[in-house]
Amino acid sequence: MHWFYVVITEDSVAEGRYHRLCRLFQKRFISAGAPTDMALFAETSPHDRVRKVYFSPGSAPFVQDLIDDHEGKPCTHPSREGVTLVFGVPGAEDRLLKAAPWPKEGVGLYEKKKQGQASRYSAAVATA
Repeated sequence: MHWFYVVITEDSVAEGRYHRLCRLFQKRFISAGAPTDMALFAETSPHDRVRKVYFSPGSAPFVQDLIDDHEGKPCTHPSREGVTLVFGVPGAEDRLLKAAPWPKEGVGLYEKKKQGQASRYSAAVATA
């Protein structure tokens, strides 16, 4: 199973595309019974006016149509230091991002942050 990402531009955020995507993911997350391997992550810092949103491998069976509708592409997992949890169960960052190897620099995902910079994480968990 693959990770997937979609690109959200600043204009798309202004048009509400990001928020609609998050709300639809939240509904599917709740309907699926909040699986521990289903999570949505977003870049903490946009690059060149775009932000990537990442779907964990366990998300695909429940949201593949959302991924396809937003022209999602398969990828390696994101850098834990470069993303924040949008929806998922508490500790999803540890479970889903801890065991996977870091992506190589220059592959178009993330470069590791400089030592000493604080990481930002939020556990925004959907509740019924």
